Amino acid sequence: FKEACAALAVIGIDPADITCLGFPDGGLHRYIPEASGDIAALIRAIGPHTIYVHAIEGGHLDHDVTAFVVQEVSAKLRIGPVFEWAEYNREARGGPPIADARFASDPYVADFECMSTPFDQAEFTSKQKMLAEYASQVMSVEYYPFRSEILRRARPIHLLPRLAHFTRLSQGRLRSLIGRTSAPP
Repeated sequence: FKEACAALAVIGIDPADITCLGFPDGGLHRYIPEASGDIAALIRAIGPHTIYVHAIEGGHLDHDVTAFVVQEVSAKLRIGPVFEWAEYNREARGGPPIADARFASDPYVADFECMSTPFDQAEFTSKQKMLAEYASQVMSVEYYPFRSEILRRARPIHLLPRLAHFTRLSQGRLRSLIGRTSAPP
């Protein structure tokens, strides 16, 4: 949380404006119902016009679960649009910072329309400064940021099979972790 606050301070976001839900790093999948309730409460309180979230693409379990929860909750609350962005995944691992981000192939939703968002030099420098604040993640972000990012409108269909496919957790295991409806009506 301290690293996130320091990173967001680079672009002028005050720590008082940051909400940390407090779930354990690498363990969000064990708290899907709780995370869903918290995300639903935040969405209701904030009333966002647009939501941005990680893509479900097998790069990091917490990121995939976050994407699942946000997309599922947003669909149930009929909030949108939701956009997801590509990070690292099994098909597009990090490399020299000149690499462009791309989404992993999704066997459940094949025809996403993507929008590239290249950085100008100031944005690239800001992103480098932000990532440098994550001392605990130095090995993970060594080859980031990409010179551009890519967005696509999220399609909250086949969410459970997609999450199972990309996380390599079985649908049965995920259903047991979800336990009950993930988002309140």
